[in-house]
Amino acid sequence: MYKFYLDKNKQEEYLDALSNRCIEHNQLKVEFIEHGIILPFKNENKSLLGGVVDSNFNFVENSGLYRFYNNNIATNTRGYETYNNFNIDYSDDIVMYAGAIVGHYGHFMLEATTRLWWYLENKNKYPNLKLVFIPKNKSDNYIHPFQKLFFDLLEINDKIILLDKPTQFKQVIVPEYSSILGYSYTKEFLLPFEYIRKKIKPAKYDKIYFSRRKMTWNQNTIGEERIEKVFKKLGFKIFYPEKLSLQEQISLIKGAKYFAALNGSACHNLLFANNNINAIILNRFDIINYAQLIIDEAKKYKVNYVDISLNLLPVTHGNGPFLVNINNNLINCIKDSFNKTINNNTGLKKQDLIDYLTIYFKTYSNPLFYSYISNFDTQKILYKFSMEGLKLIKAFEILQNNKLFYIKSNNTHIIIKILGIKCSFRR
Repeated sequence: MYKFYLDKNKQEEYLDALSNRCIEHNQLKVEFIEHGIILPFKNENKSLLGGVVDSNFNFVENSGLYRFYNNNIATNTRGYETYNNFNIDYSDDIVMYAGAIVGHYGHFMLEATTRLWWYLENKNKYPNLKLVFIPKNKSDNYIHPFQKLFFDLLEINDKIILLDKPTQFKQVIVPEYSSILGYSYTKEFLLPFEYIRKKIKPAKYDKIYFSRRKMTWNQNTIGEERIEKVFKKLGFKIFYPEKLSLQEQISLIKGAKYFAALNGSACHNLLFANNNINAIILNRFDIINYAQLIIDEAKKYKVNYVDISLNLLPVTHGNGPFLVNINNNLINCIKDSFNKTINNNTGLKKQDLIDYLTIYFKTYSNPLFYSYISNFDTQKILYKFSMEGLKLIKAFEILQNNKLFYIKSNNTHIIIKILGIKCSFRR
């Protein structure tokens, strides 16, 4: 099922992570809260408050927002009192609490869908049931176009309520979540995706590559054009998801025998794939994407994890920047998968390094990231600079000769200079 083209230590991390991801076989529970109150989220003392409470403002634990974080299942969600009943709207409707909704594509697919299983199993019994979401952030207080398409395909678009004020209902139905992000899933987890997948006609492309290269809002990956060319020569059709409708993306995924993409939200579309698909997930960061592992485990398709990252400095999963290139991991994967040999010339350009480092310092000069970058492993960074086969040393000599870049290090700190700006990070 899994094949890894990673260094040995990273492969062991993946195997350990997979041993701790699990399917839950317990029967999911559902609570029926008479005169329940749904509270919109609000932040208070770095805690996220909101969810469902009973008429006495006792928090319904089943309505919490649960995630796998720092090797623990955690939630920072709890209820709150309005202290004034005049601040509560009243409704005679019976509703289902659908949970938090977010505008981020990947988080929407993996978190906003985890209670919809109950509606799909009981929709004939509750034909007039409304589904109440509460926006996780202020920017999530409207239905995004891709969400509308998703709800349309589930035939629930006219049933969706985005709640922005504490409201008491005649009854609130609270289904248990079918997945904890990055940790576990149940057999019900795939129900919404299977419901949609069965409605979409498959496209006729056997090999597809989903590229991030034409994203306009988060262009933090450098070097993907070289990866595209490799897969294009292998017969893959290159697609840019942001230029496709949700139906078109699902159709492509459903019809494909081979799928390749950089690790990220595009790979979450494998939720709509047939189980016989062969996936090639190209790692652009060292961090394990636990959320993707849950999808891999639930769908049980064949998947290759290939590390093509050349990130010289520590980055966060969402902010990057990410430097990627052809390397021996990709060469070996393609040899094993397609019996083809590709050029081992990295094609790395001086401008790639300048762009990477420029974006890096622009991003991590933000004080919010200081605590993160101060903890990186200096020896690991230096190893990245000198790894055999990456052919970076000559590029760095060019940069150094042009007085654009240099690096100095000892056991306690690392000093980097780019474009005349010197930065020092202490371990």
